[in-house]
Amino acid sequence: MTPKLASLVVVVPAYNAKRFLGRAVESIFATGYPGIEVVIVDDGSADGTASIAAQLCQRWDVKCRWVRHADGRNHGVSASRNLGIASSDSEWLAFLDADDFFLPNRFDAFIRRQQADAAFDGLYEICEIRGDADGIEPAPGTGRSRFGIDVDVCGAALLRELLNGTCWATSAITLRRSLLERTGLFDPGKAIAEDCDLWFRIAAAGQVVSGSLEQPVSVYWRHADNTYTYRPEHRIAMVRAMLDAWHWALLHQVDGDRLAAFEDSVPAYVERSIIAMREAGHPDIARALLRMMANARKWRFLLSTKTLRQVTGLLRDGVSRTRPANPDKGRHA
Repeated sequence: MTPKLASLVVVVPAYNAKRFLGRAVESIFATGYPGIEVVIVDDGSADGTASIAAQLCQRWDVKCRWVRHADGRNHGVSASRNLGIASSDSEWLAFLDADDFFLPNRFDAFIRRQQADAAFDGLYEICEIRGDADGIEPAPGTGRSRFGIDVDVCGAALLRELLNGTCWATSAITLRRSLLERTGLFDPGKAIAEDCDLWFRIAAAGQVVSGSLEQPVSVYWRHADNTYTYRPEHRIAMVRAMLDAWHWALLHQVDGDRLAAFEDSVPAYVERSIIAMREAGHPDIARALLRMMANARKWRFLLSTKTLRQVTGLLRDGVSRTRPANPDKGRHA
């Protein structure tokens, strides 16, 4: 006898997403997952998104609801996802930004996993990048660019993969609500790496497994208004998220293998980042990363020969930058 599939809600934060919202919601129901529900969170939009949301809810009746923040203002994607989570009570949660969309196979692996083994807290897969923005680099031999962790790992190995700087796509992960009750939700105070901040805690505390990694299950749509542009200072936000998650893991006494993943991987990531920032001509960011580790009392980080070499280089950079110019340099007798 085939077991009954668990209840599932998809949270869709939407900010000025009139152009895309219909496509996103239609793609959710096109997956065919039995009993699926959608919660649209209008994040203070001013372009008619609320009207589109109301029309979609009228069409899909009880399967689709929309909510907004109490003050009607824009609070950001993290607060909006949290509101969507709080406005639902399903056993499982998935997320889809309003300008992205699911592919028909989005929940195929999730269904198979439920039928085979219910002992898991989350399932990650990969997404595909498409869009109408310039500069999309396709993955070699595919014609498309893919995003996410594409190796089958779990436990401490998965946490290490995340702490190495590889992330999974928000639209390609399915999570048990009870896991989020243990880890907490998205941090509205973080504008960069706010998703990674939660993923670190989830990987530290839960049994998250891979789904199908051969084909993407969702599409991240790049366009002029949302295209993510990497900035060197984003390294600071990423390290802050890592340190916060590490602190959380210590407080909640996660198992030794996963604590070891923080102890090994975070200093290694910071060390690579310091080198990269110095080579890119951003010693100020390198120094900021060094201060963050010192403030977090991660003193063992400084014992590495490579790190000490970088610290020496940063000190030398600072001296050469502040040393007054020699007025006689270059003069001939």
